Amino acid sequence: VFRSQNAKRVRRIQKVLHFQQSTPDKPVKAPRRDLTGYRHLPEIDEEDPHHVLAVPDTGCNNNCHGVKWRERAEMLLGRLNKGPMVGRQPFWISNERREFKGIGGKSTTYGEHQFPGHIHGLEGDGLAPIDIKSHEQDGSHNLLMSMDFMGKLGLVIDCTNGTTYCKAIKDFIPCYRMKKTGLVCISILNIPEHPYDLLK
Repeated sequence: VFRSQNAKRVRRIQKVLHFQQSTPDKPVKAPRRDLTGYRHLPEIDEEDPHHVLAVPDTGCNNNCHGVKWRERAEMLLGRLNKGPMVGRQPFWISNERREFKGIGGKSTTYGEHQFPGHIHGLEGDGLAPIDIKSHEQDGSHNLLMSMDFMGKLGLVIDCTNGTTYCKAIKDFIPCYRMKKTGLVCISILNIPEHPYDLLK
């Protein structure tokens, strides 16, 4: 009986020692998931002469842009004198100064601007003319597209595969990755080398 009880105690001690040896002092971290579905996207310069870029921002309640972005976008728009952009010009909706509260604190805007654009599809001849209403801020940051605006376009973003589908044209749209920031963006105005290419 004594030997049987002693053997049981030894087995318990062995189990405890085995558990202590197999359990590290620090908690084991779960394997890091590689969320890199967007890294295959082509890089694009923020000042690419053939595109006006916009960044999808799910934390943004209103479209906003930097003044330098607007000036550059208007300059590029001026190069289009044919195709679907004829007669469509940017204009000020209001010059009212407003303050918005966000994650980074308060931000001041100096008016609301409407800018014409269009979205191209990857397949076929899909083309969706769009009018973008956006609040202007100091700086040069690209247009940040709000949830409401993306909803109106019917954008479906797949973060795993790095794709964006547009219900408005029933097609996937080109996505890019900005060189400086790595942010995913889309082109809201494609400036071909020859403007008449938009007629094709």
